[in-house]
This record gives sequence, C-alpha cells and structure tokens, in this order.
Amino acid sequence: MKEISLSQEEYDSFSPILFEEGQHSKFRCFFVNQKGFLLKEFQGKEEEIPRKKEQIHNLLQVSSIEGSAYPIALFSVEEKKFGYLCPFFYGSSSFQFIINHSQPTYSFLEKKKAIEMTTTQLKKFHQKGIVLNDIRLSNHLIEKNGGHFIDFEDSILEDSSSFPPSLYHFYSIENSKIIPNKPSFNEDRRKEALCALSLFFHIDFDFLFYSYGSEAQEFLLSCVEKESIYSEMIKEICFSSSVPYFDSYLPFFQEERKVNKTAKKIAVKIKRNYP
Repeated sequence: MKEISLSQEEYDSFSPILFEEGQHSKFRCFFVNQKGFLLKEFQGKEEEIPRKKEQIHNLLQVSSIEGSAYPIALFSVEEKKFGYLCPFFYGSSSFQFIINHSQPTYSFLEKKKAIEMTTTQLKKFHQKGIVLNDIRLSNHLIEKNGGHFIDFEDSILEDSSSFPPSLYHFYSIENSKIIPNKPSFNEDRRKEALCALSLFFHIDFDFLFYSYGSEAQEFLLSCVEKESIYSEMIKEICFSSSVPYFDSYLPFFQEERKVNKTAKKIAVKIKRNYP
C-alpha cells in the first residue's frame, strides 16, 4: 500500500485549516499553481484506522471523480498520524454550515447548480461500483461555481459485506421489526435526496433523522401530505426500494416562491413537534 511519508516538521509546515466554527482542525492544506490540496487526517478511534486506510487504498485503484475531493494518495506522519491527500476547495462551505448560519448566502440557482453537480458525481461513483454510505450535509460543499462531495473513508465497494458507520440510517420493517437499511446505491440516492431537500428547504434534516430515526421518515411525509407536488416525492425518498437520482426531482424545484412556502410549513411543524 503506497504512502507518502512525512516528518512531523514537514507536516507542521503546511497551513492548518480553520473550521467553519472558527476552530483549527487537524487538517493541513497547500497550493500548487493556485490549485488547493488537503492533507486529511483520519479521525475517530485508533482501531478504525486500518479499515479506513484499506478503503482509501481501494478507491485509489479506481480513477478519480472530477469535482469531488477524491483521494490522491495515502500519507503518514512518522507512523503516528495517517490520512489521505485530496483536492481542497478554497472558499467553499458545507451544506450544513449554510443551513445553520445566515452567512454565506447562496441564490436558489446556485443551490440548484450545486445539487446538480453532486448528483452527477454520485452517478459516477456508482458507475465505478462505489457506495459512499455516509452521505450527510457536512460531506457536501457548495461554492458559487457548484458543489462537491468530500470525505470517503467510510465508503465501500459495491460487493463489500462490511457495514461501516454512518451518521444515521433509514429504516425498513422486516418480520415486524424495524431495522436499519444496509449501505447500497439506493441508500446513497435516498440520503443524497435528503441533503438536496435540506439545501432547498434550508432545514437540517440530518439532525432530524439522526435524532428521531424511523419516526422522522413518517413525520417528514406528514408535513407534505396535503401537497401533491411533494408528497409522492417524499414518500418515494423515504420508503421506496428504488429511489431515483435527485435530478429526476428537479422539475419540482423550478419556482423559488413555492419551495420557500413549503419550507416554511415544514419548519413550523418541526418546531411544533420537536421544540
């Protein structure tokens, strides 16, 4: 498994990244010919690092996905820190950050373009047999020119039997039991759709689904049950065994005024039911 070996001094010479919340992270960046690169250190428990290294190694055997922060190489720092090198999109913000903060602001069309780009990237990942698995708002970036997928250490190959961690899961009923759905292309499309809805409606559905699990699926559907334009779409996203890619839903998001009106209704119901 090929790695870039760095001394601690070399690693410290790169610029630390400022978190969106204003705290320095363990990630470092540098620029070559005005193109940004990120040294992303693996986070989490030490025993999880071998699995993450193996997954990034598997991704490195597949050609990269343009527009995403696809891994370029693994790296280690004196065998004490491990991670991977990937593109860095300077000036971008996560979907989660712009939903939960008033700045920066993006227009309706800019949000739509970001969603179109991440949907295209997801299709390409699936064409190469890669299940992203841990799709969430914080793993989507938006900038004025579009959107980007980041963070791939919890992704798996299509034929993998592993069940790596994820922020939350959708659920199904089997033999009268509620069980989490396993990682799959369909679950990727489902979670990507939820992230797109979050961005369009300016509501953090990640938090809702993380906090309330299967209850959130029924609740979200109830929020739009009287709006035929969205009810069938939400029902399909939450419960279908064959969710389409989100670009097939984009015709429902042509008029900003209607989208904002629905968003306000959902926000009121969330506040009333989950204060």
